This record gives sequence, C-alpha cells and structure tokens, in this order.
Amino acid sequence: MKRPLFIDGAIETLKEILNKDYKVIILTHQYIINECYIAEKQYLDITKQMLIKLKRNGIEIHNIYYCSHAKVENCYCNKPKTGMIRQSLKEYPDIDLSKSFLIGDSTVDVELAMNIGINGFGIGGW
Repeated sequence: MKRPLFIDGAIETLKEILNKDYKVIILTHQYIINECYIAEKQYLDITKQMLIKLKRNGIEIHNIYYCSHAKVENCYCNKPKTGMIRQSLKEYPDIDLSKSFLIGDSTVDVELAMNIGINGFGIGGW
C-alpha cells in the first residue's frame, strides 16, 4: 500500500502550529466510504499510516473526526455544515472558537469556517 502523501510544507506548518500551543484536530468528509469507492477499513488503514508518519515527524494529532456519509445523504456533518465541529466541542468543551482557526484544501473547508464563525485558510491553489 502506498504511503500517504502530504502537500508540500504541510509537515512544517503542522509543527509550527503545535509550537504555538495549538492542538490539531482533523475534520474529514470521506463520502467515498458510503459511496462504495473504498471500504471503511481502507480509510482507517490510510489514516493509521498518516498518523505514523506524522508521529515520526514529531506531530501529535489531538483527534480525527470523519463523516462517511454519501453526499446525497445530506447529513449534519457533511462540510460545510458544522456537525463535526459541534461534535468536537461536545467532546472538548475547553475549545475556544474565538482562538481557533481552520485550514483546508477545498472551498467547503473555508465555508465551514465561516459557518461556525472562525478564521479559515485555504491551501492547495483552489
């Protein structure tokens, strides 16, 4: 199985974020699971590989939330809806949204940030 690839500068950026005492929580919409492109086990294996590589680079991920619903299911956690952020706020009530930000590689990520009222930064040239 191929190792996960990271956008150029991602490792360095994550290190810098952690050095500023932020915690990193990943929110990912993996609709390809319920749309039957990959099995959930495949997604979990890829995620495990990613976490191993990050840990080897001194990066600890606080938590990962993923939505496996197909796009047509229109669930509350499907970005740019705020379900995954709201779930993380229930689990981590000490999160201060006024001091939080979101970095994403698609327009829905920035829309999600706007929908929850935090700063959002887009990467990847979209």
